[in-house]
Amino acid sequence: SIVKGSHYSSHPFQSVQQFPFLAQVAALCPKLRIVAGVVLLPLHKPLDLAEQLASLDIMSDGKLVFGAGVGYQFLEWNNAGTSALRINGTPGTFAYQAIAGLSFPIPAAPGLSATVEYRYLGTTSSVSYRSTAGSVKVGDEGNNMVMVGLRYELFPPAPPAPAAAPAPTPVAAPAPAPARTYLVFFDWDKANLTPRAQQIVSEAAKASQTTKVTRLNVNGYTDTSGAAGYNMKLSLRRANNVAAQLVADGVSKNDIVIKGFGETHLL
Repeated sequence: SIVKGSHYSSHPFQSVQQFPFLAQVAALCPKLRIVAGVVLLPLHKPLDLAEQLASLDIMSDGKLVFGAGVGYQFLEWNNAGTSALRINGTPGTFAYQAIAGLSFPIPAAPGLSATVEYRYLGTTSSVSYRSTAGSVKVGDEGNNMVMVGLRYELFPPAPPAPAAAPAPTPVAAPAPAPARTYLVFFDWDKANLTPRAQQIVSEAAKASQTTKVTRLNVNGYTDTSGAAGYNMKLSLRRANNVAAQLVADGVSKNDIVIKGFGETHLL
């Protein structure tokens, strides 16, 4: 912990102001306990003191305690003085009080904190007492107190719920491979595959296995020479022969769809 007293401007006690200094320490060393020494209220303007205390409270993560109040104070003297002069009385006057302190939570005991408080109590006017020699007038008074104690919070707030795990970043599905077309040409009025046709079908089979194709459309066509019914059957034989070659090259028969269009849908 670090304790910083009030500042003085006369030699040899020059020092930086305690609240800005402690605020800087709290920012640089968040685990270090900071303690403000006695605050000399007559050296501070009320607004300036309030702003400094608020800043220190923020920088120390809410460990600062400060308060102020006004009221009526009774001052009792009971047989004070010497054997020749006895003073008695309980006069009253207006008074004010300022309180500042820090609390330090004790991790081993939830809700329990150690506290350090400074209190200043002052009166606003002089008072008169009775004495064996007559009335005795006493000027305004001031009392400084430092209190060390323990504070227990009966109903501490529930600990915050653990932060939810971040949602996984969605991964876009790979784009499907574009459809490819392979053209196989046949001799006139023939349905058997030429060596060049077998080569093209083999390329199509390899490409389907590499790109994980789920369906192959095998479409058969003819030209317009011959009757339409004959051409339809010829286109189906051509499509079936291509499909058979695909199966021979390793393509599953279930992945092939065969259609014959005859002389319709001319290329």
